[in-house]
Amino acid sequence: MDLEPSSITVFINKEYGLPKDYVPYKLVEPNIPFDIPHYEERKLLHPEASVAIENLFAAAEKDGYVLYGISGYRSYKRQHNIFIDNIVKKGKKHTLRYSAVPGTSEHQTGLAMDVSSKSLRYKLTTAFSTSPEGKWLADNAHHYGYIIRYPKDKADITGYAYEPWHIRYVGKDLATYLYQNDLTLEEYYNYIPSEEFNFEEEYSDLINYTPTPTPTPTPTPLPEDLDEAEEDLEGEETSEEELSENDDTNISEDEEPNEDNISNDGESNDDITDHESSDGGTIDDNDNTKTTEDESETEENLPIDDIGANNFKEDNEDDMNNPGVTPTPTP
Repeated sequence: MDLEPSSITVFINKEYGLPKDYVPYKLVEPNIPFDIPHYEERKLLHPEASVAIENLFAAAEKDGYVLYGISGYRSYKRQHNIFIDNIVKKGKKHTLRYSAVPGTSEHQTGLAMDVSSKSLRYKLTTAFSTSPEGKWLADNAHHYGYIIRYPKDKADITGYAYEPWHIRYVGKDLATYLYQNDLTLEEYYNYIPSEEFNFEEEYSDLINYTPTPTPTPTPTPLPEDLDEAEEDLEGEETSEEELSENDDTNISEDEEPNEDNISNDGESNDDITDHESSDGGTIDDNDNTKTTEDESETEENLPIDDIGANNFKEDNEDDMNNPGVTPTPTP
């Protein structure tokens, strides 16, 4: 059994993986069509595998089939990110059928490439096996040193579900031998799982990964909410003071203490309560016109000139009640 990471016939599976820090000595980008135009790590391959896939894709195009590279080299870090993402989003069962645990992926050797077609919108799907491009690839990959690494009806042997898109470079001689004898690498190397190897225990921290819950921050009250809260507190405090035994002011339970319903001498202004309409409007004794709270004129919604005039009028009235003081107009 070949377990040398740099060998083109290296055996990689769930039991026999690669070191976390293993990176092929040299990686190159093959001159083939990809699903993306810009550079990415996943475009890279082992130099020998790169030349072989260029010849493979060229032969397919000559026969009228255009293949696209989707994912080649995959670093340990990227494997880890993909695996954890699948565990979280797709669950343990699905992930273990289609995703290799970090360090056990052939992509880390630079000898594997996932392939698709434009007709399938570059997706990695079992439908690729029945597409014209997929059929051609399955029949001809071995001529260029590639094999369908995880063939149909061999999941019990390889440990992975059928992946017609995943091709692995092993060299022309071995690829042809495996194709002609309908063998997987597991069968070729007479692989038998070790009795002491327990996959669930070996990778328990990864396959049972649970994301740490993000604590929900306590919402910060908006300024308006704070103002309302303060007003409520002030109202409660005032009510307690007004309702104390030593207070002479009489306030109805349904009224909030404010300047409008308390007269200058500290007694309740009963007229306010008597003349409130049922819908909150206020009726003037000298006018039958009703003005709602939203429409009442205050200094806040009067024009600037009206506010000035109003202040000037009030100042003059106060000054007239205080002899000897010269009225001063408000600018």
